[in-house]
Amino acid sequence: MKSIFIKRLVAWVLVIPMMAFPVATMGQGTLLQNFNPNGVWAADAGDARYDVSLCGDGTQICVKLIWIKPDQINDRNIQLLNKYVIYEGNRARLAEWRGKISIYGMTLDGSVKILGQNKVQVTGCAYAFFCEGFTLSRIS
Repeated sequence: MKSIFIKRLVAWVLVIPMMAFPVATMGQGTLLQNFNPNGVWAADAGDARYDVSLCGDGTQICVKLIWIKPDQINDRNIQLLNKYVIYEGNRARLAEWRGKISIYGMTLDGSVKILGQNKVQVTGCAYAFFCEGFTLSRIS
């Protein structure tokens, strides 16, 4: 009984997602090639908005904090307002840019990864172990 349960669990966790992967990614190449990040993006938590644009040579990405929810403003985060948190992040893959994230006087390794036409994941890591991320959704 236990071995049947384990086999089914392995099938659900490993095999079925692998079979679904090609279907889920069909058409992603066109989406990613035509992806334009320019616009205003909001953190899914609703506490911040960012101006995201292609910059530098036109293939790099820049992310500037442009709004903080009024009840979330404090002495620490107000210093980041209208500053780039990511400046000229380089394209690492078709769906991802990598660069440095400057926040609170620290410089972290960061990435912006496309999740869909109107959704991206921003991640910052210190020492490649301690990572924090958040999702942005396009609002204009």
